[in-house]
Amino acid sequence: DAAPCDVVNLVFNIKNFTPTGGGGCTYLVDIGFDIQHNGGNKYIYTHLWLGPNYPAWGGIYTNAPTATDLNTSNAIGTIQINVGAPDVISIIYKPGGTPVMLNGTLTKTTVGIYDRYLISNVTLTFATCPSTLTIKGDVWASQSGAGKVVHCINGGLNFVPPANNFNLISQLFCSKLSGIPPVGREYNVQMTSTNTSPNALTVSYKVYVDNGNGTYLTSEETLAATFSGITLHSGSSYNGGRVEYLPFSNTPPQMNRDVWIHVTVVGTSGTFDEVRRLINGCIPVPVKLKSFSAKRSSSFNVNLAWQTSFEQNNSGFEIQRNLNGSWETVEFIATKAPGGNSNDLLSYTYSDLNNTKGISQYRIRNVDLDGKSAYSEIRSVRGEDVTIKTIIFPNPSNGNVNVLLEDNNLIRDVTLTDMKGQVINQWKGITYNNLRISNLVTGLYLLRVVIRETGESSMEKIIVNRR
Repeated sequence: DAAPCDVVNLVFNIKNFTPTGGGGCTYLVDIGFDIQHNGGNKYIYTHLWLGPNYPAWGGIYTNAPTATDLNTSNAIGTIQINVGAPDVISIIYKPGGTPVMLNGTLTKTTVGIYDRYLISNVTLTFATCPSTLTIKGDVWASQSGAGKVVHCINGGLNFVPPANNFNLISQLFCSKLSGIPPVGREYNVQMTSTNTSPNALTVSYKVYVDNGNGTYLTSEETLAATFSGITLHSGSSYNGGRVEYLPFSNTPPQMNRDVWIHVTVVGTSGTFDEVRRLINGCIPVPVKLKSFSAKRSSSFNVNLAWQTSFEQNNSGFEIQRNLNGSWETVEFIATKAPGGNSNDLLSYTYSDLNNTKGISQYRIRNVDLDGKSAYSEIRSVRGEDVTIKTIIFPNPSNGNVNVLLEDNNLIRDVTLTDMKGQVINQWKGITYNNLRISNLVTGLYLLRVVIRETGESSMEKIIVNRR
């Protein structure tokens, strides 16, 4: 039998209703769901029925329903997603035949281990308009090129119009509205209930600072704030005002990272989660660092290179090195910007005498003319004569590990799984050679690195032993 698909966070939002004469009608809706990521999936299907028409065989098949199965059971329609780069909706049923195929605007985002699909502006047509729009459906995935074999399925899902419809507006501000110093970041969350039910919505939300990889996974992000006990009645609004998320709003490197807003709404039809990413376009003070690399060039030297695309009131850069658990300044490089100010791309290099056999870490501290400073991300470098392609340290760890890849410019895809094969996190198309993985729970993990150009792959174990 097919395995169960992990499908959560169903979305069914009615946007418009139009009578069509003769007792018929059309609905314009948004349909969505989260499905656990599986790199082998080639097709993802959603079959929809009116609740009373949901067939006895629904959700229990191991081969794709035929067009006849779907048509004779009065299926409202089928959404077929062709998984690729990018994922697209197809109006041709891959298993064959001509069932009713639904179309819309497809949006896909990554939320932790899930792929979030939202199909907007889907038209549902009924010859006889239902008195109550209750919809049940199946979501299943196929890893077969023919799209006929059901590799996982979640059936009998209730796609009911949620009683927790709401509009969410969220913003990130680069400086404080008032007060000193002016560099603290602020955010604002506003919500308006569009719920037509007389029942109130109960809303809570959490604010997270991204860990630097741009992918949302609660176990990896830094929790900055929690708000709860918010009640929204039909048509009512909430405005949290501009809030500074101390201490992360003015502390590098977190102050220059994106922010995630995770809203949980509880209504009469269940619980709905929405995650919103606030892109941080703020210019770090006093320098915007475009790139920074540290690579061993010989047994005795590590070459550092960095570029800036913006400098304001900048004095220069301290090169800092960590060999045994403490940071030390090894050199100061003066700015190339005339008077400390530049909007041009400026390049800097430094060669450090370093023949240690262990792992070395480097960072740059840029200092402005007024003494303010900001730190770059940390870069790790392998020791002298170390030929291991992937180095993980510390290993075993307490849940926070560093991954050091080969010093080259190859494009890699990296996947972290647990021993059950469940994907914990993925990094696609990376060219840098440093990864930081945080907040892993006790257990054994596998890290797989694939080089895109050659297909060459390697596997390393990560042991987490929290004490």
